[in-house]
Amino acid sequence: MENTYVAFKTLMSDWNTFNFTTLETVFENVAARGRQSIIRVYVDYPSTDNPPTIQDILPAFLIQGTVVIDNNDGSGVHPDYNNANLIKALVQLIQAMGAKYDGDKRIAVWQTGILGHWGEWHNYPTTDFANKNNQDLILNAFTTSFKKTKLQVRYPNVIGSYVPSQLNMGYYDDSFMEDTYGTDSWMFYNQLSSVNGQDIWKTQMMGGELYPPYQQCAFSGSSCGLDWQQCVDLIKPAWMWNNWAFDQGYSGAQYDNAINAAAGLGYQIHLQSLQVSEVCKNTTKGCTTTASVSVINNGSSRFYLPIYVQLSVGNVKNSVSLDTTPGQQKSLNVTLTGNTAKGQTLTLSLISGSVLSPIKWATSQANSAGSLTFTISSAPLTNSTTSTTATPSQAQISTSILGAEPVVQPANAAASVVQNTMFIAMSLAAFLL
Repeated sequence: MENTYVAFKTLMSDWNTFNFTTLETVFENVAARGRQSIIRVYVDYPSTDNPPTIQDILPAFLIQGTVVIDNNDGSGVHPDYNNANLIKALVQLIQAMGAKYDGDKRIAVWQTGILGHWGEWHNYPTTDFANKNNQDLILNAFTTSFKKTKLQVRYPNVIGSYVPSQLNMGYYDDSFMEDTYGTDSWMFYNQLSSVNGQDIWKTQMMGGELYPPYQQCAFSGSSCGLDWQQCVDLIKPAWMWNNWAFDQGYSGAQYDNAINAAAGLGYQIHLQSLQVSEVCKNTTKGCTTTASVSVINNGSSRFYLPIYVQLSVGNVKNSVSLDTTPGQQKSLNVTLTGNTAKGQTLTLSLISGSVLSPIKWATSQANSAGSLTFTISSAPLTNSTTSTTATPSQAQISTSILGAEPVVQPANAAASVVQNTMFIAMSLAAFLL
């Protein structure tokens, strides 16, 4: 996965007039590397090195009549986020983006962004911000325009008039290991708890950014911010931004610690057991082949998109939906009908139409594509271990394959969301253009 920030100014030049070239370039380039995008559109991006003016922030048609507010820390200015024309334009943009990109499998998650510094839904150190009504307008535009693509917003208690259970959105903790937990009410987990959102990870994708000053030392073994594992256990992020891992990199023990930490994020779908049986009306035809599987997600969070277990032999295939609730063993049967599968290679795969790359079983027997292949004995058995109701005239065969202990397969810089979800790199597109 790769994260990219895109400037609002580059996307809209007038009422209902859009240019998505920047977005399209991002999605195409990231997908060409076999990865999915996490995207966030921002309006203002404070910088003490190059403080932005209102001309840097807004398209020309919105500048006149917009109140400009100083950031009060030398980082530039920001617009009044209660300006009716600005909110109207942002709603039009969100609707247009949803019409074009909702369900696009090049996108892993679309962060609401838009409001506040860096799209983080605050204007600190100033206290002005979009009121609840305008927050609702932005949130409603996203939830009605994006029905398939996963959404995230910054704060669980800054979501207009809503509470987390009312929104089809996850959250991103952009100060992971700095403000994730603690005694203050504004700590991220305390915010979640204050609105009964501490279990939202069970249905919605969580993520965030490893607090930048801690990225170089978080895996050194020395004191550096809050405890990594406690942060993970509390908010269950499926992925975490960590630019340092890609820009500077780790070595030695830090590298190993970072890989292990990354492997602990997201899902690990393990095949605990597999038993295959076949019942035929005669020796080779009218056969029903059934794979009885036991599956468990040993990861820390779900696979949040539709996912299926698929059984195939040759061009014949069938699949059933899989519940990836962590820690819960799931038993299911996948059945094929047709000619006998004796002596042929059968493949058991994890599939999803919402991703770009193969989903891999976290099991040692999985092949390079992440699937499991096996062959049923060519000799029919007279007593099937899985079918007790077949008549003696039916030829029956059965085989059993036990899954090995899970093998952690941490993704590297070239991995996508469908493998063990881990750290991702961030890029900034159209910064203050």
